[in-house]
Amino acid sequence: MLQETLEWLNPKEGQHFLDGTLGAAGHSLEISRRIGPSGRLLGLDVDESALDVARDKLEEINNVSFYQLNFENMAEALKKEAFSSLDGILLDIGVSSMQLDQAQRGFSFRDENEGDLDMRMNQSVGMPVKDYLKSVPKSELEKVIKEYGEERYYKRIANAIIEQRKIKKIETTKELAELIRKAIPGPRTKIDKATRTFQALRILINRELDVLKNAIEEAIKLLEVGGRLVIISFHSLEDRIVKWSFRDLKDNGQAKILTKKPLLPSEKEMRENGRSRSAKMRVLEKI
Repeated sequence: MLQETLEWLNPKEGQHFLDGTLGAAGHSLEISRRIGPSGRLLGLDVDESALDVARDKLEEINNVSFYQLNFENMAEALKKEAFSSLDGILLDIGVSSMQLDQAQRGFSFRDENEGDLDMRMNQSVGMPVKDYLKSVPKSELEKVIKEYGEERYYKRIANAIIEQRKIKKIETTKELAELIRKAIPGPRTKIDKATRTFQALRILINRELDVLKNAIEEAIKLLEVGGRLVIISFHSLEDRIVKWSFRDLKDNGQAKILTKKPLLPSEKEMRENGRSRSAKMRVLEKI
């Protein structure tokens, strides 16, 4: 949703912006061009490999500062700059296409992308999924799959995982995906049966929902009056947090909501990029 992002952020010469999810720097490249040499863009990503890709893409751009930070810690980046507020903040949250395509990261349940069962955005921090599954109590696992994956067969899946680990530790994405597919009754479906459980475990390991709540609270503090926060989410749990957090800020007189309903990708974008189908954009302006 590049064009929609640029339209709502509306970056201008000399302004200050923050991209909290730098990724492959597609959004940041266009923002940095519009704010010019007198502007500044802070590019954050918790994933070191994503930062390396972004640095290469933006190597000829001189108005970008790079930080390996989780976007809930965006205030730390601003402390290192010569200004104290921002004209706009972008959060394009969730796992990126680049991460899904890197088998060694362990995000993908596709058999052709088999890799180590990790799923950490920052591989130097926290516990990989394979270690979590080694010792998690069944009741906790059921709750995680039910609440973060919104998976109706959470009991069957949790039980299959617990029984399998008695025989052999689950080490790879393919092992886990096949286990989930066998646990869920019925034929193969259009949406892979492993989708919701993989989502649940990724959200847990990376604290994604807590990070999002914290980031919205930080963002409103850092924006100039008239500054905008654009958030693109990819599943209902995220969108629900954005929706209600924005409403709270509106009710508290801190902001106005510019998008009554979430904006969706164009038909053209969905045809060209199937992964964009579930994207929802919401926009807030500080008052």
